[in-house]
Amino acid sequence: MTGHARGADTWAIVENGEVRATYPFNAVRLSLVWKAKLETEADSESLDLDQVMSIFGTDLRKRKVDFRVPGDALSDKTCIATLDSALRYGSRCG
Repeated sequence: MTGHARGADTWAIVENGEVRATYPFNAVRLSLVWKAKLETEADSESLDLDQVMSIFGTDLRKRKVDFRVPGDALSDKTCIATLDSALRYGSRCG
């Protein structure tokens, strides 16, 4: 079973090539599970907020999205809305 964007504002749940159900985007909540190889702390490279925002900024500029990292990215509503809009519904980073 998979989910596919269908049109501008709908998800379709597809099984064996057949649409089983459709839902508006705002009625669907997706969870991302990211599996990774854990390294010892001495070998690890942690990302801080500045590095993460730099990665997002680089990606969004490639997509021609007007994005500037604000002083407080975690509470800036414009920043959050821009990231939400640019990175939602099956958009791909990179």
